[in-house]
Amino acid sequence: MARKLNRKESNLNQENYNIDENIDNESTPADETSKVVKIPKAHKTKNTTKKTKTTKEIKETKEVKIPEESDANKEETNIKQETPNYINTSLIRPTRKNNSLFITSFFSDKGDKTNHNNHFTYEEFDNYGIWVLVDGNNGGDFENELAPFIGEMVIEEFKKKQTIEPKEIKNMLEYIHKRCILMQKDKYEDMKQYSFCSIVLMVTDYSKIFFANVGNARCFFLRDEEILYKNCDDTLAHLIYEKGNILYNEIRFRKDKNSFTQRFGLDNRINVHISETFLLLPNDKAILLSQGSWENLDEEDIQIQLNNSLRCGQWISNIIKKIRNNNTFIQNNFTLCGIFMDRPLPYVREPNVFEKFGVWLKNNFVKILVAIFLIVVIISSKIGYDYYWLNEYSAQIKKAIDDGDRETAEQNFLESIPFYREALNIYNNKLSKISKKIDYNIITDVNYKIEQSNLGHDILALIKSADDTFINDEYESAKGKYIKSLELMEKFLIKNKLNKDAPQIIKDDIVICGILQEAYIKKMDADIKYESAKTKKAAIKIYKEILPLFEKYEREKICEEIMSKINAIEPEKVVVLDTTNYIGQGDVAFGKEQYYAALELYRKAISETSNNDKNIATGKINMTSIFINGLEIEIMGDNFRNKKENDRALVQYKNAIVEYNKLSNNNYFTKDTYNHIIRRVTTKIDNIK
Repeated sequence: MARKLNRKESNLNQENYNIDENIDNESTPADETSKVVKIPKAHKTKNTTKKTKTTKEIKETKEVKIPEESDANKEETNIKQETPNYINTSLIRPTRKNNSLFITSFFSDKGDKTNHNNHFTYEEFDNYGIWVLVDGNNGGDFENELAPFIGEMVIEEFKKKQTIEPKEIKNMLEYIHKRCILMQKDKYEDMKQYSFCSIVLMVTDYSKIFFANVGNARCFFLRDEEILYKNCDDTLAHLIYEKGNILYNEIRFRKDKNSFTQRFGLDNRINVHISETFLLLPNDKAILLSQGSWENLDEEDIQIQLNNSLRCGQWISNIIKKIRNNNTFIQNNFTLCGIFMDRPLPYVREPNVFEKFGVWLKNNFVKILVAIFLIVVIISSKIGYDYYWLNEYSAQIKKAIDDGDRETAEQNFLESIPFYREALNIYNNKLSKISKKIDYNIITDVNYKIEQSNLGHDILALIKSADDTFINDEYESAKGKYIKSLELMEKFLIKNKLNKDAPQIIKDDIVICGILQEAYIKKMDADIKYESAKTKKAAIKIYKEILPLFEKYEREKICEEIMSKINAIEPEKVVVLDTTNYIGQGDVAFGKEQYYAALELYRKAISETSNNDKNIATGKINMTSIFINGLEIEIMGDNFRNKKENDRALVQYKNAIVEYNKLSNNNYFTKDTYNHIIRRVTTKIDNIK
């Protein structure tokens, strides 16, 4: 199959040249005797794997038979030249491409190999152009498919985002490299089956160019028949050249020219080589070569053949002859492409940001004034609108908070919470959207009020539940609820929302529950003994001991039950406490665990009784004071234990025992009561340890 050396038409009289694959050492340059007339295509891509002597893919061609040659030059030379039909010039769009003249000629041959593994393609868009050469002759299971896959993907990706920015081209090549790896991973697990390639490309906006490459495909940029730029490749041989140990032309004779330092489509990371950007001058040239081409050429050969050529096709034809003359052994796949940039666009400096802004400002001055006027009107309206609703929402928030505070003051805690939540809702969903200055104090204060209202409701609910439990003679359960309500009271910090004496009342209730629980346990024991005739007297003794306690705390049903049982056995021995004097009244108060009231009554007895009663009152005052001190210390220990502060609770319990020990031999404090109290506190200490 013929290889096309194509030149994109931006001039009606420019020519496109095809050089057949059969050109060899004896072939002659293109001439007018072998011409095929055809309409050129907009884009040409070649990856040829078979040799043919005709160009079947070119439509509307007319072949002219080449005259026979002498015996010394018998091989047929099938060189074709294309000329465009005449076109109405008024239909040509004034694009960058059409205002410049780039001539492209390329040749690709499989050489002596079975398959052709190279690929060349290019595309000239209206404002940008790209030329891509892929050398895929590097082994692996994808060796025959990799080059066209990479080449066409480069064209497709460049078409999506046409640019002259080197960074974008580098990113594009890295993306294609990753896709190539994923494609191979999907088919093979063993990396030994992977294929890799070398790639070199040229990008232009028709006024400037730059080159990019990975691997050992090469490119040269020439001006005035001198090489202005040549790319570096990724082989060990090139590294040795860079260190100055060998000459550039010696690279092609070394075996390590195939030892790659990075491989496109295989290695995890690659570093794309990007050249500087060159501003084009008329008659600049460039050439792209695969390894099969440059390994048979010195760089001087490229310059010499350029000096001997008038056209791009002739230059490529002469280089092909040189490659074949220089190679006497097996010829690898070889592909090369020449580009003559006969008439690039003149470079025009783009205006800077300030210049662009000045032009834009001048062209849009009236529009800007109108826009500013409208913005001022809109902002003024928005400020007035926001100011009105700012005051309105603030008033709504204040009213909701005041309503909630009123309900809280009346201890309607559950009814206050919806008002507080309404205030938060107005603030978060309405006020905060108008005012960006968020007053976190409002949010914190209202959330605190909601928390305290929930706490107040819980306290009242616990106290009511404890009272109901107490009435049902479930003293232990009632005591636990009173203790829990007392703990919550310590967290309830809203002033004047509960009775200020509530904590002291709850403390007294806790003590009463403890005393009645112990008495109730004794009653149940007495009830069992009362059922037996042998232990009735023991039961009566217990009843007499606990009866004053139940009378003291007005447990009428229990008192009636106990009195009926005592009267059934000893009706004449029922004793009623004498409460006609302060000492007797104090004893009743002490029995009801109203210790502070008892202490006050004993003190009154000192001034209004006989000397003997004064001594009794003094003794009872001393006993009651000691007992109250010990009880307060014990209750403090209970509070610490409920808070899981066991170390502090242990200290308080030990201090309570020290205080209670002062009553061990007190004439007014019974031995049984003393032993019971000490046993109770000791048990609490043991539970902590």
